[in-house]
Amino acid sequence: MTELYIPTEAQRSSSAMQKFIENWAIPLIKKLPEKFSEKFSEKSFATESLWQLSVDYPDEFWAYCWEFTECLGTGSLSPTKIVGDSIEHTKWFPNLKLNGARNLLQVADDAPAIIAYEEDSCVGRWTGLELKQNVEMWRRALLASGIKPGMRVAAWLPNGAPTVFAYLAALSIGAIFSSCSPDFGVAGVLARFAQIEPDLLWVADGYNFKGKPCDMSASWPEILAGLPSLKTMVLVNVLKQDSNLNNNKNNINCLSLSDWLARGDSLPITEPSNWPEFPFSHPAVIMYSSGTTGKPKCIVHSVGGLLLEHKKELKLHCDIKPGDCLMYYTTTGWMMWNWMVSALSLGAGIVLYEGHPVSPHVEQLWSVSALEAVTHLGVSAKYLALMRHHLVKVKDKSQKIKTVFSTGSPLLAADFDYFYENLAPNARLSSISGGTDIIGCFALGSPLSSVKRGYLDTRSLGMDVQFVACKSGSLKPVPVYNEPGELVCRNAFVSMPIGFWGDADGKRYHAAYFDHYDGVWWHGDYGEVSLDGRVKIAGRADATLNPGGVRIGTAEIYNSVESLSQVLESMCVGVPHAGDERLVLFVVLDGQHELSAECEMLIRNKIRNDTTARHVPHWICAVEALPKTKNGKLTECAVKAALSENEFSLQEQALAMLNPEALKSCIDAFK
Repeated sequence: MTELYIPTEAQRSSSAMQKFIENWAIPLIKKLPEKFSEKFSEKSFATESLWQLSVDYPDEFWAYCWEFTECLGTGSLSPTKIVGDSIEHTKWFPNLKLNGARNLLQVADDAPAIIAYEEDSCVGRWTGLELKQNVEMWRRALLASGIKPGMRVAAWLPNGAPTVFAYLAALSIGAIFSSCSPDFGVAGVLARFAQIEPDLLWVADGYNFKGKPCDMSASWPEILAGLPSLKTMVLVNVLKQDSNLNNNKNNINCLSLSDWLARGDSLPITEPSNWPEFPFSHPAVIMYSSGTTGKPKCIVHSVGGLLLEHKKELKLHCDIKPGDCLMYYTTTGWMMWNWMVSALSLGAGIVLYEGHPVSPHVEQLWSVSALEAVTHLGVSAKYLALMRHHLVKVKDKSQKIKTVFSTGSPLLAADFDYFYENLAPNARLSSISGGTDIIGCFALGSPLSSVKRGYLDTRSLGMDVQFVACKSGSLKPVPVYNEPGELVCRNAFVSMPIGFWGDADGKRYHAAYFDHYDGVWWHGDYGEVSLDGRVKIAGRADATLNPGGVRIGTAEIYNSVESLSQVLESMCVGVPHAGDERLVLFVVLDGQHELSAECEMLIRNKIRNDTTARHVPHWICAVEALPKTKNGKLTECAVKAALSENEFSLQEQALAMLNPEALKSCIDAFK
């Protein structure tokens, strides 16, 4: 594990995580009985020791974490939690109340809070004071529209400032917020929003992508028909064009944004410190599973759990400070959008980037980062692979960046090397992994650790994350180190969902996370952890390969084949064959090569030399694109189901996909 980046002593000592160690961990160790404290050394205290202490003493950890990250609320931190008959039914901080929006409005009045881009165009800037003023206007309009705590409000909007105003306004009054990005399409939106029956919907007239306007107005009648619960629909004019909706006398529920905001003009202006507070476990956000294996699950997250988990990750693991600037390339349908917005709670500004990440040129995100002095940049692993394939070199544009986050899929070893050679040699490359289910991370970075190729720095503080395997002769899974296993979390954590919307008896929630292994959270990822706490994610557990009865993580194959210049992207699935499983590898080539016999041999030899003979696919198929979810993740399970002739609905799968035509292409290519 070659070290690619080593933080300086000054960086370590000035980090929030180091201060947390000095203020909480070391004083706690000194109070512990010798038999407990002897495994911790004050002199060599580092990330892994802090993680261990945080899972050994979770009540003390989470209570101090609330204070250290400067969360705002009233009431007692004691008891920290109430545990029911299992960790599944844990209730956190029952005597604590807070207002989520007040906590996020922490950017200084005259400092930049939001900078919004539509590809190469900056479309607006808002200071901390202007952000508060806009949230107050939207808050009053919600109240004037009859929205009360617990009611659902939904946003079908692009990644722009109005979506942030809507989100914070909803949090300010205790309404439950949910969002989808415009590229979901009508069917995808209704598959999600129809389940939660929103009372109010913000909808855009369109969005810009690759320099071209995409009009959404034709879809409004279908949306109105498919959401009978709506009492108000508000048009947010993104394309700055005339809208027929405003002139349609039959749509009395539909208002322009200006007319809707005017509803609240008569209500008194209230300071955030006087906004109502709600219990820690009050529902705040509804997120959605990808929907590739059925109707999307509506995952309900609490206001306190979301805030505390995000502040823990952003302040301790990411070392974001007041005055820093975070830009994450995301859509409003992905949990990373909420994660990015939470940086406001630390006094940091955010850059909202809407559009294509390489439009109008392949260095676009780096150019915006340099122009706006971005200190923390978030992208997908596939984006960094794209930089390598296009031979992008941007050292001159990344000098102010402290950390680059990568998520969405495992980051290939070759992309670690390319990053430090050509992209941002002075920044921490922080691969992170978690999910919509926990609206946060199970493994991510540490400002105290070096960066090592192919690894995530550490497990998330306060979460007893392990990788488990069923050993011979054992009925229960046991933790394993330096060998593959399934990711579980053995303790309760603050950002566990409240449950699923519409799942009154909790059966679907239990089946999703707690039915696989008794008494622990099963996440569905496959990977391993080293003895020093570094994590490697190999892929989804339900997408792992099993030729000859040996489990293989797909990331091992992708690491190998995508290091070839001829291959832009790959996907590998296993299909039943003669009582065993054979591997099918789909590849997207670079446009300059075709899948000749020589190319196939090159791919097979590369995989065999980098891994083992078991990893070599039986079939290799070239396709123009790989099927992905709306969030850009490979849909390996859908392809496997289709090729295995399992019962599945192509139409249902299409609702969850960014490019459903690619699934059919894979099926046709295999035939």
